[in-house]
Amino acid sequence: MKPKKIYLAGSFHGAERIYEMAEDLEALGHTITGIWFQPHDPIEKMWDGNFGGRIAEVMALRDLSGIDRCDILIIDTLEPSSSGGRNVELGYALAKNKRIILVGEPTTIFFSLIRESYENWDQFHAESDVGATRIETTGGQDNGD
Repeated sequence: MKPKKIYLAGSFHGAERIYEMAEDLEALGHTITGIWFQPHDPIEKMWDGNFGGRIAEVMALRDLSGIDRCDILIIDTLEPSSSGGRNVELGYALAKNKRIILVGEPTTIFFSLIRESYENWDQFHAESDVGATRIETTGGQDNGD
């Protein structure tokens, strides 16, 4: 598989795990298109919890831009979500006809539209072509070796 651009959606409560998974995927050659989960994100540090404020708007637009740029959205539901943002991200990715991968359990009826799911990240890495340990870097051409 060629490297992909991936957006990771999940709960703030699982941000540390999402960050680790982003590092794993980057080590496989993929590009991560969102940064909301990174501990050094300056925008997240400025946010005061006001969902209607200017900082929230910047965060939301940045997240939607990350989904626009991705090939694949991976949605992690292993932690409960207090804001519901990951469900909005799922809906946006569905509307954009993105490939979507679920890690965890479905939490709304819209998860029935996802065709690829894994119980946890270990299963994802073992079974998904995206989480596989071998990434094609030769441009997809077989050189006969």
